[in-house]
Order: sequence, then structure tokens, then C-alpha cells
Amino acid sequence: MEKTEIVIKDIVGSANWIQVADGAKVYDKILLALKAGSEVVLSFAGRTFVITAFLNAAIGKLYNGQFTDADLAHLSYANTEVSDDEKIQRVVANAKVYYKNNPQFRDKLFKREVEA
Repeated sequence: MEKTEIVIKDIVGSANWIQVADGAKVYDKILLALKAGSEVVLSFAGRTFVITAFLNAAIGKLYNGQFTDADLAHLSYANTEVSDDEKIQRVVANAKVYYKNNPQFRDKLFKREVEA
């Protein structure tokens, strides 16, 4: 399986990751790589500051039902600090609960992405 490293700082162009729109850019890169069947390594190298709103857009949205747990097992993280790991875990846990409890939203979101 091909390995794809995605360096967030290269996509965002900054060490401060606070904009949801920037998180969406990262999500788009992850989405393409996972759909291509790649092992995805998301690198936090060069990060100064990150907020969960950014991570929700970049990572949380991956849990909207379009991927299986097996697919998402091909996503890993590099160059993180303990605080990053805690935020990632919180974002993933919250996303799983959110999308599980909001199937109409999940279905509408997935339909919109398929049509795009």
C-alpha cells in the first residue's frame, strides 16, 4: 500500500491552525489519499498552535460514515505533542457520537459530497 505524508503546515501555510476553511483543505487532501487506498500520515511538524475547530474540519468530518473503521485505520499522525494527541482523540470521539446520533445530517452531508 502506498504511503502518503500530508504536512499540514505546507497546506495551511502557517504554524497556527485556527481557520475552519484551512481544516477543510487538509480534509480534502486526506479524503483524496484515503479514497486512493493510501496509508495516510498526517504530520503536525512545525505546528505552533491548533484548535479543535480546525481539527473538526480536518479530521472529525472523516467519521461521517463514508469510511469504515478499517479505512480509517490507514490514517496515522506524526510529529504530535501530547496536547495534539488529546485534541485528536477528543475530536474523533465527539465526531463518532455526533454522526452516529445525527443520521439525517450525515446522509445529507454524504449526498452533497458525492454530488460535488
